Amino acid sequence: MSDLNVHSVSKTKILSSVIIMLICGTCSIVFGKLQFQTKAVGRDGKKHYFNKPLYQNATMFLGMVLCFTFPLFLKSKEKKNDETKKPSSMKRLAKLSTAPATCDFLATYFMNIGLIFLPASMWQLLRGSIVIFSAILTVFYRKRKVPKFQWAGVSIVTIGLTLIGCAAILGTHDETGQQFSSVERGVGIILVILAQFIQALQTIIEETLLHDYEDTNPAHIVGFEGLWGLILCVVISSPIAYYVPEKSGFKEDSIDTFVMLGNSGFLVGTTFVYIVVILLYNYTGMVITDFSSALLRNILDGLRTLFIWVALIVVYYTSPDSGFGEKWSNWSYLQLGGFVTLIVGTFMYNKIIKFPCFNYSRGYTDIDSLNSQEDLLHSSALDNDDESVSSYLITDSDQK
Repeated sequence: MSDLNVHSVSKTKILSSVIIMLICGTCSIVFGKLQFQTKAVGRDGKKHYFNKPLYQNATMFLGMVLCFTFPLFLKSKEKKNDETKKPSSMKRLAKLSTAPATCDFLATYFMNIGLIFLPASMWQLLRGSIVIFSAILTVFYRKRKVPKFQWAGVSIVTIGLTLIGCAAILGTHDETGQQFSSVERGVGIILVILAQFIQALQTIIEETLLHDYEDTNPAHIVGFEGLWGLILCVVISSPIAYYVPEKSGFKEDSIDTFVMLGNSGFLVGTTFVYIVVILLYNYTGMVITDFSSALLRNILDGLRTLFIWVALIVVYYTSPDSGFGEKWSNWSYLQLGGFVTLIVGTFMYNKIIKFPCFNYSRGYTDIDSLNSQEDLLHSSALDNDDESVSSYLITDSDQK
C-alpha cells in the first residue's frame, strides 16, 4: 500500500483533513491544559486546580460519540468491491471497535495525568515517540517492511525525545505555578511514553479495520470507540477513581468535578470547545488513516508540537498574570533543540527531507509479498532471466 493513496481521494479532501486535524488537535491540547491550569471552588469550599484527567477523558469520548451524526451530513462512502476484504456490519464493527476503544481509554488517561505534571509543549513533544512504536508495530503487526530512511528518521526522533526528557526532568516548576518534583515529572514522562505505545497499537488496529474490512466508515469507528470509552469512564473508572486512596495519585472526586464546573463558567466554556475540537480532530485523523496509513497520521500528529508551543507562549506573554500559558526559561533552549531534532526526524520519516544515501523509490512493502518476490528473483536468476524479474520487482509506491 502506498503512503498516500491520492488516486482515490481528492487533493482538496486530503489538504482540508490535514489542516483541520492540525488546528483542532492543537486546540484540544491547549484547552485541555488550560482546564488543568484553572482554579475553582470545589465541594470543600476552597479553590484548587481542576486536575481532572478522567473527566477530560469522558468529554473526549463524548465528542467522539457525536461522530455518529457525521454520515447524516456527509456524502456516503462508496461500497468497496474487493474480495480480499472481510465482510463488515454495524454489529460486527461495534464488537471490533472494543479493542481500539480500550487502547484509546488507557492511552488518553495516562496522557492526561502526564499533562498535569508536564508543560503542554513538552508533553506533546514526548508524544513523538509514537513514531517509534508505530514503526515497530508496522513490522510485527501489519507485517510490512519499513524502508531504511524511515528507520533513520526514527533514530533521530529518539535523540530528540532524549533531549526533551532531560529538559522536562531538569525543569523545577510548571508554568502554572504548580510545584512538581523531578520524580513526578519522571512519572509523567513514563506515563506519556507508555501511552504512545498503547496509542500506536490503537491506530494500527484502526488501520486494519479501515483497510481490511468492507465499507467501514471512519465516523462509525470513531463513534463506537467513543461509546465504549464513555462507558469505561462513567460506569467503571469513575467509581474506582472515587474510592482509591488519595496517595495513589489516581483519586478523582466526580462530585467535586461538577461543583467546580458549577462555580466556573470558564471551565464549562472550555469543556464545550474541547468536545467540538476533539470531535473534528478524531474524525479527520481517522479519515487520514483511511486514505493513507496510521504511520502518516501519527507523523502529522507530531507536527502539532510547533503550533502548541507557540500558542502557549503567546497566551502567557499576552496575559502573564492570568496563570495560563507557558513561560520561556533557560531549559526552553534544550527543549527547542529537542523540538528541532524531533521535527527533522519526522520530516525524514515522511520523505520531506531526503538524503542521497537512501532509496526513496519504494514505500511500505508487505513482508510476505517481499519474501515471495525475493524467492522469485533467486529462482529466476538461476534461469538467466534476471531482467524480467527485476522489472517485476520494481513497482511504483503509489500503486501498492
